[in-house]
Amino acid sequence: MCRECFRVGLYRQGLTHDLSKYSPTEFLVGARYFTGKESPNNGERRAKGYSASWLHHKGRNRHHYEYWVDYPKHPSGTPHYVPVKMPGRFVVEMFCDRVAACKVYHGDSYRDSDPLEYYRRGMAPAFMHPQTAALLEKQSLKKASAFPQKMNDERFMAARQSVLTPDARERHGIGMQKEKTLHAVFKNYEDPDPDHQEIPLVGNFVADIFDGKTVIEIQNGNFGHIRERLAAFLPLYPVRVVYPIPHIKYITWVDPETGELGKRSKSPRKGTFYDGFEQLYKIKPFLRDPNLTIDLVLTDMEEYRLRDGWDRSGKRGSHRFDRVPTAIAEELVLESPGDYLAFVPYDLAEPFTAAEMAKSAGFRKDGFSGIVKLLTELGVLTRTGKRGRAYLYSVCEEYKNR
Repeated sequence: MCRECFRVGLYRQGLTHDLSKYSPTEFLVGARYFTGKESPNNGERRAKGYSASWLHHKGRNRHHYEYWVDYPKHPSGTPHYVPVKMPGRFVVEMFCDRVAACKVYHGDSYRDSDPLEYYRRGMAPAFMHPQTAALLEKQSLKKASAFPQKMNDERFMAARQSVLTPDARERHGIGMQKEKTLHAVFKNYEDPDPDHQEIPLVGNFVADIFDGKTVIEIQNGNFGHIRERLAAFLPLYPVRVVYPIPHIKYITWVDPETGELGKRSKSPRKGTFYDGFEQLYKIKPFLRDPNLTIDLVLTDMEEYRLRDGWDRSGKRGSHRFDRVPTAIAEELVLESPGDYLAFVPYDLAEPFTAAEMAKSAGFRKDGFSGIVKLLTELGVLTRTGKRGRAYLYSVCEEYKNR
């Protein structure tokens, strides 16, 4: 359990997890009913009809959803028990606890899909706050997809190798081909079949990928350039736009006259999914279209820049030469307005200002009002008033229980 918590940075919670089990009420039950195949509490339940150990435990450990049950005021005036929203760090600890339990009980037969099956066959969703249940299921789904993600990583490396191998594309140097490396790698990652690439479809528009059913557009630049293509493709086909966002980036400077490679340095800025909003805003009229899917991909990459800028160092005002992706860090798929709820931090108290949301998200304040504006226009957020000169926002009722 400590190892699982340490992996996600919950060091204190990992060290103090379930310390109440050393109390006589819980320890003696554990010693008497231990089997190694199930919780000792189940043995006590069969013997007594209830588990005093469990009743003691759930009231002292905040990573159990049963701890978070209260009876707030109700419009009818009659109090009733309801689940309340758990703080995010305890939801993560609960997930880590479930993973560790599955590994103990299943032993060598453990699979990464076990925590998801544990969640789905249990009663937890019915007794959790809907947003807590949604977050726990999301974490379980992500764990269950670990093996497919490994397969995707292998597919990505194969696509990268096919583009960077000179014989495959007759490359003579970085960035010398007509198609930039980042675009070429992702095109081969999505569909390596050349018969599905660069397909004329509607009028003079050519799809990056078309397999006979779905259009895939790899867009690593200005989304304004694909507005006309979206207007032509969306009435006829499902369209998926793949947008690689720089995640961890290393920059190498290139002498524009000799081609000599200079110093390589790591960019101090780490990209996030919020960086995609500047481009998403440019295709705002299409974001509600049921035929459109946006795939934001955080991508580690090497960037090569020409030292041809206007200042003495040649860096200010310089031009980008090429970008070579090295790994996929994470993906976020947006298929409907409700999927944009992923951009609203789980622990953010409502109502909130754009500045408070930016702080909670760990994103810079400048430009964040544009993100909030787009989420509002998509119907994910709604304005609820003002605090001083700042607007207040809340999640729309339609999405509060997602």
